[in-house]
Amino acid sequence: MEYFNAQGWGYNLLNEYFVSISRGGKPPQWQWEITRRPKPLGIKLYANGFKSEKAAKLADEKALRELLDGVAGEQSKRA
Repeated sequence: MEYFNAQGWGYNLLNEYFVSISRGGKPPQWQWEITRRPKPLGIKLYANGFKSEKAAKLADEKALRELLDGVAGEQSKRA
């Protein structure tokens, strides 16, 4: 399992969100999951069925950016 933290993307929240990439199942497939630390998200945010690690990484980066854009937008509305 590989963990990814998107430091340097310009978000204030990056130390809280992580993506893990793993492989398993039959036939073998790749999946990603976004988690938050220290406070859990409250939902399981993941996707599976990718044929390669590269495809899973591209999808997880897009999903993480979308999540962080949404969270940043909500925080700016509150300010």
